[in-house]
Amino acid sequence: MRAKIKLTKTMLDKSIIDANKTVQKFLLEDFGMEYTDHFFDIGCKLTVYGEYIDGEEVNINFYRSKRGDKRISIQKLKKYADAGDIVSLYSDSESDGDGTRIFIQVYRPVEEDAA
Repeated sequence: MRAKIKLTKTMLDKSIIDANKTVQKFLLEDFGMEYTDHFFDIGCKLTVYGEYIDGEEVNINFYRSKRGDKRISIQKLKKYADAGDIVSLYSDSESDGDGTRIFIQVYRPVEEDAA
């Protein structure tokens, strides 16, 4: 499962991203958690190590705002991405290893030329 997020300037400036359906499904399928779990009701956040393509390690947080909004934050995202880019997240949760890690890929969608 991959989560995909199209970034906006606000997401990058505030480091706050609304958890779209792909992020919510990713959280459930790869980590067995839902934003409706009691864990998030009491103000806790799930922090998972992330890794950019160059090997830089960062924290990725899944949490709910005080109003209950489902959110995700990815450290140092502004260093790697611009508004309009797509962030793709996938994990090694099914591999035998030393723990779960989320791999972060950033790419710019190809715009079709006007014919």
